[in-house]
Amino acid sequence: MPVVFGAPGRYVQGPGELGHLGACVARLGRRAFIVLDPGTDGRVGQTVDDSFSACEGVSKPVFRVYDGPCSERACRGLARACAQLKCDCVVGMGGGKMLDIAKAVAHYAGLSLCVAPTVASSDAPCSALSVLYDDGGSFDKYLHLDRTPDLVVVDSAVIAHAPAHLLVAGMGDALATYFEARACRESDGENELAGASGVAATALARSCFEVLMADGLQAKADVEAGELTSAVERVIECNILCSGIGFESGGLSLAHAVANGIAALKGVRVAHGLAVTYGLSVQFAAAAALTGKPLGDDEARALAFCHAAGLPTCLADLGLEALPKEDLHSVAVRALSCTRNIGNVPYALDEDALERFLRMAS
Repeated sequence: MPVVFGAPGRYVQGPGELGHLGACVARLGRRAFIVLDPGTDGRVGQTVDDSFSACEGVSKPVFRVYDGPCSERACRGLARACAQLKCDCVVGMGGGKMLDIAKAVAHYAGLSLCVAPTVASSDAPCSALSVLYDDGGSFDKYLHLDRTPDLVVVDSAVIAHAPAHLLVAGMGDALATYFEARACRESDGENELAGASGVAATALARSCFEVLMADGLQAKADVEAGELTSAVERVIECNILCSGIGFESGGLSLAHAVANGIAALKGVRVAHGLAVTYGLSVQFAAAAALTGKPLGDDEARALAFCHAAGLPTCLADLGLEALPKEDLHSVAVRALSCTRNIGNVPYALDEDALERFLRMAS
């Protein structure tokens, strides 16, 4: 199997970068179709509009403020609107949901794509992947795109002034990157690009763990104090760039399979990064029980970090301690149906065992 590595065409990070978005996007097209949620529009919409007005050679962008589901039906509808308005590139602004929508819209419209995350709550921005849900909000499928975003623009000042719990959720997502990539290598499995992970992906995945251990708790404290520091900048880059490339080119395993199982539960809403962190705890419990090996130093440090940062490691931490047995079984079934992720689990696992580990995780 060949090594396959994917990364965005260009990545830009720094305070105030949304004020230069028009000039950045001018590399991609003359008339942008900007998809964003109402909150993002209220916070930074005028700044972005002004950045396009100050840029020669581009038309006034089309702002599509959207607050609906990230479903295939909705995204195809937005792609049709984009074509009807004769836009030649797509820009997504906001959190993970809005970026997934923008990716799908660009994919269906066949246009270039810029994403501008306003939170660092997941590693979605840099990937060639869009997570689609049904119109009711339950997990539907992964949409694997033809390429990664052409441009990623990260305004670190905007992200630093978002609620700290969003940055922490992104840390949980990034923390899993290293351990899932390692499981993928141990399984001789496929990464998200249907290839093997190589030296670069392995190094980036490992860097996520190292940055979080060195700077994660300080970055959390700094954002809680409303400060943009070097620790915050490093964690933003870790959450968005290193983890985004690391998971896609390094591979996913049990942690994300469990998160997908939780996302499929009707009436249950858990932030993606938090579900992944819990899934990582399940991955640790399963590995220890099925291989007979005690947790290593990295796993112990990861769990200690989770406890210090307030990241979940058990069902009670997610508020799901009373989850009915049939729902727990549903999580296990859905997780095991994620064939690529489960193919990267280096030990045999069935529904009964996984249900047990879902309860055991701590």
